[in-house]
Amino acid sequence: MLWAWTIQGWSTKNELRALYRAVCNAGGHGDVAEIGSWKGRSTIVLARALIDSGIEDARLWAIDHHVGSNEGRHRLVLDKEGSTLSAFRRNLARAGVESRIQPLVMPSEEAAKELSSREVTLRLVFIDGAHEEASVRRDIRAFLPLLSNRGLVALHDCDPGGEFPGVWRAYESELAPLVDVVDHTDSLLVVRRKENDGVV
Repeated sequence: MLWAWTIQGWSTKNELRALYRAVCNAGGHGDVAEIGSWKGRSTIVLARALIDSGIEDARLWAIDHHVGSNEGRHRLVLDKEGSTLSAFRRNLARAGVESRIQPLVMPSEEAAKELSSREVTLRLVFIDGAHEEASVRRDIRAFLPLLSNRGLVALHDCDPGGEFPGVWRAYESELAPLVDVVDHTDSLLVVRRKENDGVV
């Protein structure tokens, strides 16, 4: 956790702790997917939680095109090579978690299709990609079919009065009827898929 905090990013310490708890308490089966890895701050916390929990049969799919963002305070300056991928890989290696992580350098909807083709099931998906309402809706729709019964969804910047209200609107319209709230720490909302909705 301390090492992850030194990496550029926007998750607060409380949010990182909540992500860690979410992985440790996810239960069920399947992998973890992160949409929006940037330079690896939250990626390292998610991977560390898998390791510390003794979850040997799960990997973390880190999904990011690594070409930056132009959203509000999330405006990102790319590294000299025009990508954040090298910095991301360096940070994972320094944290000693790279063996548990499979980067998918592609848009999120393409990544969802890739995971589906591999018949991947997810115990948790962390949605922190583009923050426009339409984009978050697409991410929810693309990844919900991969989520196991009682699996968790975590959404960053998910507050009705926050900087990115579209994230909250997407949650309310696409997810709220299907889930139970588990945690809401700062702007990180963690919800659990309800039982008996026809998923494995």
